[in-house]
Amino acid sequence: MTFSVKRFGEILILAAVLALTPGPRANGADKEVALLQTKAGELRVRQRGQERMFYLDGRPVHQTAQDTSIQRVFRLNTHDSLLLKELAGPVYCPARFRFLTLRPDGSAVTSLLFGHCHYKINAGAKGDVITVEFKPFGDLGPAVWTYDGRNLKQVQ
Repeated sequence: MTFSVKRFGEILILAAVLALTPGPRANGADKEVALLQTKAGELRVRQRGQERMFYLDGRPVHQTAQDTSIQRVFRLNTHDSLLLKELAGPVYCPARFRFLTLRPDGSAVTSLLFGHCHYKINAGAKGDVITVEFKPFGDLGPAVWTYDGRNLKQVQ
């Protein structure tokens, strides 16, 4: 599937995946690992020990394990959505994904975990709908998911 981008900067691919040394920090202090400007405000990602916290203008909106990384930032017409990769599964199913959606009114919504274990994806957006494609993984065939900022659906 091919995706076209109407405006430069509509989809921002993060050049570096958030990578941290595992284990708690000796002094227990937070470490800032990402800072993004979004339609909803300033998003900061901080690491403390084994957890990552996502703060929107200083208020917590999502908490996850340290093995979570921001794969893509989609700057859509009505909201921004971050595609997060979580290395939460066992060896036979290493990666799952979820969206963190930020709206101009300051609200934040996280989707359920989705995917079918493959950590390499093809993702793009058309209008306010994001499509994520997964290649075959082990005995699993390809899969396609869509997300409109509210509804997550597997379409293949």
